[in-house]
Amino acid sequence: MTRARDVANIDGVLTTTGDIYYASAAATPARLGIGTTGQLLTVAGGVPTWAAAPAAGGMTLISTTTLTGASVTLSSIPQTYNSLYLIVTGVTGNTANSKVRCIPNNSSLSDYVGATYDNTAGAASVFGRDGSRIDLVNTAGSDRTDANNAWALQFDNYTSSTRYKPFEYYGFYVNASGGISNVVVSAAGAFRSNTAITSLVFDYGGTNTFASGTVLLYGVK
Repeated sequence: MTRARDVANIDGVLTTTGDIYYASAAATPARLGIGTTGQLLTVAGGVPTWAAAPAAGGMTLISTTTLTGASVTLSSIPQTYNSLYLIVTGVTGNTANSKVRCIPNNSSLSDYVGATYDNTAGAASVFGRDGSRIDLVNTAGSDRTDANNAWALQFDNYTSSTRYKPFEYYGFYVNASGGISNVVVSAAGAFRSNTAITSLVFDYGGTNTFASGTVLLYGVK
């Protein structure tokens, strides 16, 4: 008798080809209608549901952070992407012209190696770097009052616990000391650590404070 009743319940609930039979509560049969082509079955609120399939590759915005105070930490970075991509814009300072730095895991000075190009002197200059944090401004400082300062950074293989992490950045800033007003800068190198990147610290030279600025952090598949 119980088996016959169960079959009757299924017949009454499932009305369309492709329907799925599930329990919406204890001993409560329910119907999930067939999804559309390309959708995936997932769970929301403790019950099955259809959802759009995630795009192959592409970028996902992880966080939007305002730069303020002496330093800002982007923490608890998800470890589910292949690369991290950041856009840093509108950076100004409160007290003095200074460098702008990015420090993975708030690490020590010995964890970096690479080379940087800028046109501060009015001509192409390349600087070898060993044991320097990631300076987005490679001279004495950017003009703290000019919100046109902007950079983009990328960290690859950032989840690895066995390999170094390649990084690169490019952008421009307004030179605090005059001369070339808009300085084009780019760099590439490696974060020499076998620890996964789980946080990124931004500071205004280690001694000054941010007045404004925004960091968009994306995960790249």
